[in-house]
Amino acid sequence: MNSIDKNFKLVKLAIWSYFWLLIFEGAIRKWIFPGLSGPLLIIRDPVVLAIYFFAMRAGCFPKRFIMNLVLFLGFIFIILGFLQLLTNPEANLFITIFGWRVYFLHLPLIYIIPSIFTISDVKEMGKWVLLLSPVIAITMIMQFSSPPTAFINAGTMGDEVGQIVGVGNKIRPPGLFSFISGAAQFLAFSTSFMLWGLLTPKTYPKWLLLGAAISIPLALGVSTSRTSVIGCLLIFIALPIQFLLNPVSGKRIPMVFVSALTSLFFLSYIPAFSEGLDIFSQRLENVSRSYNADVGADLPSRVAEDFLGVFDVIDLVPLLGYGLGLGTNFASILITGEATFLLAEGEWARVILESGIYFGFVFILLRVLILLNMAWLSLKAAAIGNSLPLLLFLFAAPGILNGQIGQPTTLGFMVLGGGLCLAALNNMNEERYDEIKAIRVDSKAL
Repeated sequence: MNSIDKNFKLVKLAIWSYFWLLIFEGAIRKWIFPGLSGPLLIIRDPVVLAIYFFAMRAGCFPKRFIMNLVLFLGFIFIILGFLQLLTNPEANLFITIFGWRVYFLHLPLIYIIPSIFTISDVKEMGKWVLLLSPVIAITMIMQFSSPPTAFINAGTMGDEVGQIVGVGNKIRPPGLFSFISGAAQFLAFSTSFMLWGLLTPKTYPKWLLLGAAISIPLALGVSTSRTSVIGCLLIFIALPIQFLLNPVSGKRIPMVFVSALTSLFFLSYIPAFSEGLDIFSQRLENVSRSYNADVGADLPSRVAEDFLGVFDVIDLVPLLGYGLGLGTNFASILITGEATFLLAEGEWARVILESGIYFGFVFILLRVLILLNMAWLSLKAAAIGNSLPLLLFLFAAPGILNGQIGQPTTLGFMVLGGGLCLAALNNMNEERYDEIKAIRVDSKAL
């Protein structure tokens, strides 16, 4: 085995390691090594560095405009962090390093993954996601049915009550993840692959799709989380778009909706599912009362606040911001001992407050640029009958646009989903290694 082949296989292995750590990181932190929950927060960082190292050794480090822009801005933000440490006596070196990590350490993975993975690799990862769906669903049902103080409902902070407790003294079950946000993102992730399997015959075995079709709505029912439900519904938007762009590839869409309705009908007879829906309905009513609005009427205003709230803090921001990482839970735990919002709850407002108006808006525009580029490529793929990039794009889009990437699980799903979306475009070429090897040989000849 030559060095190119070895490094190519190692970087692929490292990407798979990133995936598995993303899935089981929460379980490790809250059940196996709760005393090491803090250090394990960055358990995937060494894997990310290994991916970059082996990708460069294999000659498959991408050289595209957006990737170069990410690397350039990463360097600029190193200078910004250094200036913040010099000008702000209250700035903390460890928080600043963690903050830079949130912004730029994982972001290049979006473009590394498609330089390594083909659609066959994406399909294989999707198979494991669908296989894990029943595991996540069963875990969430057990958590939902257990008291908040039960071991299975432990949190990463070592608190007696480790999760959010809501109506009926029921928690919002996180499954294997640290918090409900991780479960919400996994369910949307698995919905993308389930719909792809239903739209594309012989992609996955019928028993695997049936298991996912039961597990995903069952988990949603006990999640009592609007984020979980909305995240999965967003994936379904791909169906009419796919039909409009390529009617032939969308001929199985009616069958998908019939399958979804049939699944919901039978699940309604499961006690935990029915109880979860009742609690979810009560929660919606309570939230609406607090906003003096009809059920669900508060949602548009909350979504708008996530984006427009940034303009409420502009006048409060120093030129260089308050400091990279200061708005993350890592900083709040280090400073106050509690996980809270020191700067802002909204992602865009946090970015502006941490890095200043100019640098903050540059980073936000970078995320918008990544989003638009990915959307365009996904729509082009859908037009020629490849629906997977669009499905994965709709999963990754909320995280890329304004997901709270200071939360490690959100950051992980954002870059993994974005990278797999672009890798799914590689459906016309399965021999990625041969191309890379040829490029390396040609470059040496020059």
